[in-house]
Amino acid sequence: MSKDYTNIMRGIAILMIMVAHCGSILHTRLLTPLGGGGVTIFLILSGYGVSRSFSAKGLGYYWIKKIVRICIPWLLVWTISLFVNFCFNKQNIVEELKLLLLISSGNWFLQFLFLWYIIFYITHKWLYKNRWIIISFSSMVIFASLGNTQAEQALSFPFGVLIAENSKGFVFLKTRSKEIGSLVLFAFATFLFLKNTITIREQMNELPIIEHAVNLLIKLPLGMFVIVALKDSCTLTNNFLKFTGIISYELFLVHLFVVFKVVSPMNNFILQFLSLLVLSYLGAIMLHKINGKISKKLFSLIRH
Repeated sequence: MSKDYTNIMRGIAILMIMVAHCGSILHTRLLTPLGGGGVTIFLILSGYGVSRSFSAKGLGYYWIKKIVRICIPWLLVWTISLFVNFCFNKQNIVEELKLLLLISSGNWFLQFLFLWYIIFYITHKWLYKNRWIIISFSSMVIFASLGNTQAEQALSFPFGVLIAENSKGFVFLKTRSKEIGSLVLFAFATFLFLKNTITIREQMNELPIIEHAVNLLIKLPLGMFVIVALKDSCTLTNNFLKFTGIISYELFLVHLFVVFKVVSPMNNFILQFLSLLVLSYLGAIMLHKINGKISKKLFSLIRH
C-alpha cells in the first residue's frame, strides 16, 4: 500500500468515526458500526505500517517514534482537555491523571494500540520465529477476556501485519477487489441483520462471547470493504481525504477529547455538527504543525 493510499484510508476512517460520534448527539446508535469500522481501518493500517517499517529498518528508534508521534500529541490534547473540563466544572484530577496515563478506559483506543505495539515489539525482538503463535494467542485472549470494544477489534492489528508480511496476498486482494469487496460486504450486511434479530439479541445478552463474535464479524468486514473496494475509486485522488488522513490522529484526539465537550451543550444539531467539523479541523491542523516542530527538534537531538 502506498503512502497516499494509506493516508486516504485514514482520512476515510477518521470521518467514519466522527460521523459515528455525531450519532450520540442525535441519541441514535444507527451510526455506531461506522465508528467500529473506522477503528478497524486504523488498526489494520497500524499493523501494516509497523510491520513494513520493521522489514525496512528493524526496530531502531521504535519506542522513540511512538512517544514522539503518539504520546506528545496526546499530552498536548490532554492538557487542553483539562482546561476545558475546568471551564465546565467537570475536573477530577485523579481521573484526569488516570486518563493521561492510559490507566482508565477513557482513551481505550490508545490503550489497545499500545498493547499491540508491546506485543509486536516483544515478538519481533526476541521471539520472531514464534511470533504468529504469540500474536494468535494474544488475539484469542483479547477476544475472550477484554470488553466488547476491544474484543471486536481482536483481529484488526494482526490482519494488518499479515498483509504486510504477505505482499502476494495483498496483490491478490487488489486484483480480486470486486469479488472480495462483495464477499465482505455481504458478511457485514448478514451479521448486522443477525445482530438485530430477537434470537441473537437474547443470546448476546446472555453470553458476551457471542456479542464479541457478532460485532467482530460486522466491524472487520466493514473495514476490509473500505480498504479493498475503494482501491480503484476516484476517492484515491481526493486531496481533501489525503489531507484528512495526514492529520487523522490529531483529528481523533481533538474532536473526541476537546471539541466534543465544547459543542455538546449546544441545542441545535446543525450548529453542533458544523462547529465540531470546523473546530476539529482547525485544532488538528494546529496540533499537527506544533508536533511536527517538536518532532524535528527531538529527532535532531537524538540523532546527534
